[in-house]
Amino acid sequence: MTAALEQALRGHVGRLAGEIGERLASPGIVPGVSWSDHLSFWRAGYPGIMVTDTAFYRYPHYHAPSDTPERLNYPAMARVASGLQGAVAALAGA
Repeated sequence: MTAALEQALRGHVGRLAGEIGERLASPGIVPGVSWSDHLSFWRAGYPGIMVTDTAFYRYPHYHAPSDTPERLNYPAMARVASGLQGAVAALAGA
């Protein structure tokens, strides 16, 4: 991850989401690292990142039949989406 991207993510997503925990460059053998759409971009030679709240490790309903809309935290998702929008705008010079 470039320094500019990391700074933008920490500044925008971290501020709006409350915190941006850790940065991890991990091999694909770590469960969960290759479960997101970013992997297909990497394989095609494009840079990509995964922003996660590690739900698959701490949320027992993740991708299970019990993972229903009423269990989701929409305000938190909106804060992260807004933070990502701000980070992308900052990188684009908007």
